[in-house]
Amino acid sequence: MLAQMQQQQQQSSVITQFDYKLSRTSLYLFSSTHIPLYPLITTMPYPRHDFDIQVNWEPKKEGALVWVDKNSDFYKKTGIYMYAIQEAYYSYWYKYQISIHTDDPYAYTFYDEEGDSYDLTVNLPKFSAQTHDVNYNSNMPKIVRVVGKAI
Repeated sequence: MLAQMQQQQQQSSVITQFDYKLSRTSLYLFSSTHIPLYPLITTMPYPRHDFDIQVNWEPKKEGALVWVDKNSDFYKKTGIYMYAIQEAYYSYWYKYQISIHTDDPYAYTFYDEEGDSYDLTVNLPKFSAQTHDVNYNSNMPKIVRVVGKAI
């Protein structure tokens, strides 16, 4: 493959045409000579679906990260492999913060015990910040439900 890439580079220093190929788990970018350049987007090896699950996430004074096993049903349903609910001590306007790490694009909605909802949309998790946050205020800040729409 390296020899092919070097040969292509000698023929032309600028690649003018690209092709895309979607495999089961990735979207690849190819040059006009069909040499794979790199995967553009890598997704879960299983289908993503909308979900609605009950959770029991208590806020902590300091952000205790909870790591989720990537083989677990929770991860396979939500794409979330780390979460933290903490007091947002640095924020003037908000008292609490939800932080997540996710591998897939979802529009998440988090519900507290009062029934209030907090939205967080993650479009390109591989190309954006690793931690995705939403700040909120609540008299009953425990997160009891997470809803996700696959995007």
